[in-house]
Amino acid sequence: MFKRPTSPFRMQVDDPHCPPLGKGLTAYQDHLYADAIRHFDDALRALAGTQDRGRMREAWKGKGRALGALGRVDDELECFRRGLEIDQEDGELWLSAADVLDDLGRHEDALTCYDRAVRLSPDADSIWYDRGLLLRKLGRHEEALESLDRATRLNPGNARAWIARGAELAALGRTEEEVACYDQAIAIDPTDVKAWNNRGEALGTLGRIKDALACFDRALALNPRFADAWFDKGATLANIGKVAEGLSCFQEARLLGHPRAADAIAALNRWLAQH
Repeated sequence: MFKRPTSPFRMQVDDPHCPPLGKGLTAYQDHLYADAIRHFDDALRALAGTQDRGRMREAWKGKGRALGALGRVDDELECFRRGLEIDQEDGELWLSAADVLDDLGRHEDALTCYDRAVRLSPDADSIWYDRGLLLRKLGRHEEALESLDRATRLNPGNARAWIARGAELAALGRTEEEVACYDQAIAIDPTDVKAWNNRGEALGTLGRIKDALACFDRALALNPRFADAWFDKGATLANIGKVAEGLSCFQEARLLGHPRAADAIAALNRWLAQH
């Protein structure tokens, strides 16, 4: 059983049984990725024809990670595939392949890999969390919620998982429960800007406008450059007829690069021109 590794490899960098592998690990840790690839290739040649499947797996894993660091994601994925041909029980390889496939937009394939990884490590809350986020991308909100439930049960102190769980409850229209998730996240980390902002959105949905605005203000006090809070505060103010204040918030959001702010400003200006 594995958990997400603090070090990406199982082997020691001073491995006396395969010096090129140790050199590759050292080069990787020193961010010398081209050198690392060369050493891992040397290791694979040295190990060819041997029964040392563990070191061969680590060499493929190392080469894949180094290729990924250079942006060669297709080659990275091929290395992970080769490693999995050697050892189908290496959870780190399944997890690494899942992360790459997710980044490539191959979400169904990524889910298959996350499923394999989580079967090998059912107590790793971070994998259940990542799996939940992926299911959200696929629009499978009930399944995403189940995965995030597992993450929060395994690690109740994971504020990110509570926030993500809240977002899934929002998608399912379960707003009161959504607020409770953000309350949990804030109890864990009172400085979490996203939790405060999401809580404001949820409270606004419930019609608790004063409380919603207080949440947006708290988020902005923590991070005045958080564009989402400016935008959501602007939308809330505009919806209760405080158009000038809402417009001012949208303008702040636009300056900070919020993708919907320009359209919101144009809509409010059209409204003002008609009233």
